[in-house]
Amino acid sequence: MNHRALRAVAALAVTALLVGGCSSAGADTEKKRTPSMDASEARTKIDALLDGTTKAIVPAVQFSDDAYTSSENTEGMNDRPDGTTHLSKNRYVMTKVSQAKYGALLGLVERYWKAQGYTITSVNSDDRMPAIDAQAGDGVGVHIQIGFPGNVTLSAGVGAVKDPQTRYPFGPGTPLPTDAKGNQDLLPKVDDPFWSH
Repeated sequence: MNHRALRAVAALAVTALLVGGCSSAGADTEKKRTPSMDASEARTKIDALLDGTTKAIVPAVQFSDDAYTSSENTEGMNDRPDGTTHLSKNRYVMTKVSQAKYGALLGLVERYWKAQGYTITSVNSDDRMPAIDAQAGDGVGVHIQIGFPGNVTLSAGVGAVKDPQTRYPFGPGTPLPTDAKGNQDLLPKVDDPFWSH
């Protein structure tokens, strides 16, 4: 698996953990998880959050969206499906962001999330690979991470959605960029006079 694919998997995994898409064995498994919304309502909330977050980044950046994915939530030691799923979507910023601008970009995003009523739940202030997680009271969670070399990934999701019975409930989505060999290529290549320098 190449580093771009690993980054996408890592972003999805962090979002799943952030919004409660995992359960653990033990006393907590006695509690039944109930859906907080259906997949269509979750999609609307996720789209609004990703779109609002992207619009809060000024000057504007270019991006590519991955398909919505639905991951089955399980319970108990046998990992039995509990009737809910974790619905999530990744947005990849295709504008090159220089390391000197990481703080500016993350500051805009954090201010937007707080203004929308989100609670910041985690901040990783690493110089090279910073990240921020936030959560809303209705079960919607969001994560931004800057990876190497300046790859910015936004991930948003809802941890307990009524199971849509399919991995891609809204279809495969728009194809992500590929390189000359047809491999997925999420390295940012768009130069911006502000963000890239």
